[in-house]
Amino acid sequence: MKRIEGRSAFLVLIAGTMAILTSVARAQQLGDCDPMQLDKLFGAASQNNDQVGRSVAIDRSWALVASRQGHVTAYRDTARGWEVAQELVPVGGAPVGYGSDIALDGHRALIGARESSRAFVFGFDGVEWREEAVLIPSGLSSRDEAGFSVALRGDLAILGAPRRNQLQGSGSAVVFRFDGVLWNEEQLLVPSQGQDRDYFGASVDVEGDRIVIGAFNEGNSGQSFPDGTGAVYAFTFDPVASVWNETQRLVSPFPEAGELDQFGYDLDLDGERLLVGTNPISFSVTPIGSAYVFVESGGFWAMETKLVSPDGSGGDRFGSAVALDGDVALIGAWGVWSTGESCPFPQICDAGQAYVFVRRRIGWTPRAIFTAADIDQKDHFGWSVGLDGPNAIIGAWGDDDQGSSAGAAYVYDVRGCIPPSLGLGR
Repeated sequence: MKRIEGRSAFLVLIAGTMAILTSVARAQQLGDCDPMQLDKLFGAASQNNDQVGRSVAIDRSWALVASRQGHVTAYRDTARGWEVAQELVPVGGAPVGYGSDIALDGHRALIGARESSRAFVFGFDGVEWREEAVLIPSGLSSRDEAGFSVALRGDLAILGAPRRNQLQGSGSAVVFRFDGVLWNEEQLLVPSQGQDRDYFGASVDVEGDRIVIGAFNEGNSGQSFPDGTGAVYAFTFDPVASVWNETQRLVSPFPEAGELDQFGYDLDLDGERLLVGTNPISFSVTPIGSAYVFVESGGFWAMETKLVSPDGSGGDRFGSAVALDGDVALIGAWGVWSTGESCPFPQICDAGQAYVFVRRRIGWTPRAIFTAADIDQKDHFGWSVGLDGPNAIIGAWGDDDQGSSAGAAYVYDVRGCIPPSLGLGR
């Protein structure tokens, strides 16, 4: 299938319009929206350096919170608040890297284990969460880190393997499909323009017949540290040939001068819209970060707008974690500095902050800037984010309430930020 290289004329045509939308988003005054904190989640067994909140997911009345030490805790929304329901532990015990990324879709969860190159499917049977399957891509080793990123929607599961053939390739992603009885490996996806250390597969998402995969280090100089401009690849399923075809390669439409965007560092797909986050670096300035919204029409993804921080400063990491649901976008900025004597210059405090943007007729506008009431130095609030309807979940793996960097996740109600005429997602 012919891959779309890009539509330069089209992008030039929309460039002026998008620049206007961007300036509107930047200048728009914030509303008096204040997300309401519902709960603070610590994990079932948090302790020093557990770093709860490294990965989070939320869907309907369930939330999952993962730690760096291999704990994944399921929480349920009850009349008494969000309560621990169960710790999800594989039948044979948690392997190395368990909880590296998590995805939740209704009563099914997918948990990656990057250092073990596999992922675990759990299902809720009405009483408890039970392990249903272990997804182990064929032909990959633990060095490939399959499960670094995961995505789940319906009968499709995606495992990103960004270090596959790291010195000879760019990474990959593996598609699994559930046939009603078994999860079967369907296809290995690789990028058309992949090169060494691109980290294709570091972010993934799926919905219906669309898959999107980030390669945030594409365009790298070959250094041991990431310094790429990044790209996102879109795939579409052909039901006749039963194959996933690459249909488009997206790059940062309006990068800031002197910055290496690492476009595709995080992403979230919801219907015909795609939110792409960045984690830029620069050798001359300290970048703030950004995020882009794309809209799919007729099989082509076009940029709708660029989202920027209304109050940003260098090193914020705005866009390094993103979530999208309907007309609402949630963006984390874990590098935001706090103020006060506990964080003297030039120490980077990394307290963290989060932003709610809402799509209205005039475009996307910022509606809320918020952080935790008990925010402290190096909490990394906004390291991970999740959004489903009125509920938002935000990871802060550096929180010290249960021990040094034991971590936590916060649950908020953001419905006050969304005008009644707009959608709250599916």
